[in-house]
Amino acid sequence: MIFIAPRYIVIDDKEDHLRAIMNTFQQLGTSCVGLHYNQENDPDANLFRGVRCLFIDLHLIDGQVSTDEKRHFALIANILEENIHENGGPFILIIWTEHPQHANDLHKYLDDNLDKKKPYTHPLTVLSLDKTSFIDVDNGIPTNTEALKNAVNEAITTNPQLAALVNWELDVLKAAGDTLVSLMSLIPLENKNSTSFSPSIDGLLSKLAREAVGPTNIKADSRAALNRALAPILNDRIINQPVEKSVRELWEKAITKHSDSTPPTVNLHNAAQINRMLHIANKDFEAILPTDWGAVVECPFKDNDVDFQNIFGITKNNLFESEFKIKSELIKECKLKLVRIGAACDYAQNNTGPISYLLAAEIPENSTKKGKNTSPAIWKSPLLLLEDAQVPMYLYVHQRFPYTVLENNASNFTPTYRIREQMLMNLISSTSNYASRPGMLSIQIN
Repeated sequence: MIFIAPRYIVIDDKEDHLRAIMNTFQQLGTSCVGLHYNQENDPDANLFRGVRCLFIDLHLIDGQVSTDEKRHFALIANILEENIHENGGPFILIIWTEHPQHANDLHKYLDDNLDKKKPYTHPLTVLSLDKTSFIDVDNGIPTNTEALKNAVNEAITTNPQLAALVNWELDVLKAAGDTLVSLMSLIPLENKNSTSFSPSIDGLLSKLAREAVGPTNIKADSRAALNRALAPILNDRIINQPVEKSVRELWEKAITKHSDSTPPTVNLHNAAQINRMLHIANKDFEAILPTDWGAVVECPFKDNDVDFQNIFGITKNNLFESEFKIKSELIKECKLKLVRIGAACDYAQNNTGPISYLLAAEIPENSTKKGKNTSPAIWKSPLLLLEDAQVPMYLYVHQRFPYTVLENNASNFTPTYRIREQMLMNLISSTSNYASRPGMLSIQIN
């Protein structure tokens, strides 16, 4: 897939009305997808994967206002539930209608009736554009093109937070484009012809991938190899792009609560969810192998405590009680894990040798014994609320309990999630510091 999901979508049952607003988007210098609504054919849900602004005619059936608007509202709710992608959004809903007075009623209807199990289908807000102010509703011919352009632009930017996030998406896209241009500038001019261009690009990409992960490891995942070379450049371009004054002003409107004398209250669940987003990669949305750097895998010693004790020199219950300081009655709520660690260069270049893991445990919040401090050998994550979990938890990683295994054997482990690089580097640094802490012999005088 090399096509970008559209950010702007318009749905109308009248083709001439559809053309009017689509032409307006073109005059604004951007594109949108226009969908001519037909009751017999459902919209293609793939088109909605990245929607940020959805323009939709209020009356897609019969085309007429009625004393009971609920069937029109129900149709719009159904379109949202069937098409907005769970990994899409946020988006705003803009009613493109001859009857803008119903926008507030629609918003309330959606709040009350959209599937509560599909929170991603809820628009940030519902706005309206009055067709009669901009086009001849009988034939769709614009009567005030400039006013419609201004109205569409104002509707899109009326929510500064959404506008700023869309701007950020564009910044990322621009940075990616600039990185690509920079990459292509390395191809000599004499090779930019139909015969040599592709082989020259291949050679350049191969060089970068080889330097990133070593020549013997590219075949395993050539895309990941190139990403390791280009990601730092892309990140630098995103952060250090020149920013126009209007964009700075937009972000100032979007982020305002930082200066409040009483900052927004964040409860445990909110904090744990934010930490998860920042530091945890979910296997449902990102590819995770059990041998990946930072992979958290199921402990392979679930049913055989003898093997566990032979390897780690302690029983599971003793580990939880004496090392992790867990209340005995809550041990059953904790889960043992292994965390893949190791040197970055060894992982990147897939160097020969056993793979290193550390023994870890997911500890529900408030499960530890009060007044009992854990060993300095135990690294503790921020509070996390994993996907589908009801209770926030901490990941405790014990730096005195390593486990090494050959890669072929590790491939049988079951990954549950992956620690992102920032938190992983904190864990690895902590482990390194603990292992290299100095000791000193001294005689104490009584």
